[in-house]
Amino acid sequence: MSKDGGFTLVEVLAALAVFSLAAVGLIQVTAQSTRTAGALEQRYAARVVASNVLADALAQNRSLQRGSTAGTDEQLGRAFEWTREISSASSGLLQVQITVSEPETGQVLSELSALRAE
Repeated sequence: MSKDGGFTLVEVLAALAVFSLAAVGLIQVTAQSTRTAGALEQRYAARVVASNVLADALAQNRSLQRGSTAGTDEQLGRAFEWTREISSASSGLLQVQITVSEPETGQVLSELSALRAE
């Protein structure tokens, strides 16, 4: 500080440099947090789709056909592709495997598996 009680130009520039470094760090943390929240929302919606498809397969009164079935579903305004594969697990049991992926990239977002009596 100068004798007149004010800050010099060098002191003001140094303070602005420190502030700008802190601001850049906060902006990066906020951007990363936003991206992470979007990814978590997408995985949550994919898990809901997988749960719905699995519940539908387990609740059917009729016998399930072995093999693969595919479809699409929408959850939280997003489209998802799902695949249901049914195979024999052991005597009297079928394994139901659900895979949910993103249509654009094909990235698997959720997988569920369960056993059901034939």
